[in-house]
Amino acid sequence: MPNHSAFISELYYRPNTSITEFIEVTLKASEDPADYTLSFHTQSGALYSSSNAPGQVGGLLLLSDPNNGVSQNATDPDYNVYTIITRFTTAGARNGESRAVALSNTETGEVIDAYAVGGSNIALTGGPATGTTALRTGTSGSNTTIQWDSDRVKTVAAQTQDASNVVCFCKGSYIETPSGPRNIADLGVGDLVHTLDRGAVAIQWIGVSEWRKDQVKYSDRLRPVLVPAGALGPDVPECDLYVSPQHRMLIQSTDAVCGTT
Repeated sequence: MPNHSAFISELYYRPNTSITEFIEVTLKASEDPADYTLSFHTQSGALYSSSNAPGQVGGLLLLSDPNNGVSQNATDPDYNVYTIITRFTTAGARNGESRAVALSNTETGEVIDAYAVGGSNIALTGGPATGTTALRTGTSGSNTTIQWDSDRVKTVAAQTQDASNVVCFCKGSYIETPSGPRNIADLGVGDLVHTLDRGAVAIQWIGVSEWRKDQVKYSDRLRPVLVPAGALGPDVPECDLYVSPQHRMLIQSTDAVCGTT
């Protein structure tokens, strides 16, 4: 992959359907996503503060927002891919659907990419991309998306939405089994593990994802969460437990508190 630090790499838009639309941004893993902002615009080029992109404020969305999915680039591990679930329109911006989107580096003031969904260019008049012309994208077909490489060469290809996250348990975790706690590295498909409501059940599938420290440094969706030994009661857990931010736990206690404390 050429040495460009950030670019809009994919956009999925389908008119008059209820499908999940999205935009993807590819960013060098060594870059701080907090330096990059997506701006959503109306057909007149103004900021669209009613965009349905989760986490946006006033039509602006930090790439580092925890609502954005992030995964390692499949072909180059030096890059991460950020996925933003949001809707677009070729008509006037309405019902949370934006007409145009731009990617800017707010640290340097550079407008990196700007695209208008549909058949005409749009002059942007609001936000960090003010004065930039959003270039028309055209529309994608069924199960295809509009994609760009880092040299801005556009293609229409098979959909590759990638909003994956790290799997539940980090290296070194122990899982309860009928024969006692076992390191996850020693478990395989077919081994029995204890479950909450079904007793001992055989493992059907094991997934593994590997990330470098510089790739998780700026991402709340990738950074493991520590549950210290004894945090949930005497010997619960028995040793420090590291899980992904998406992991869910059932805690039954009169002292349990939901939310931030």
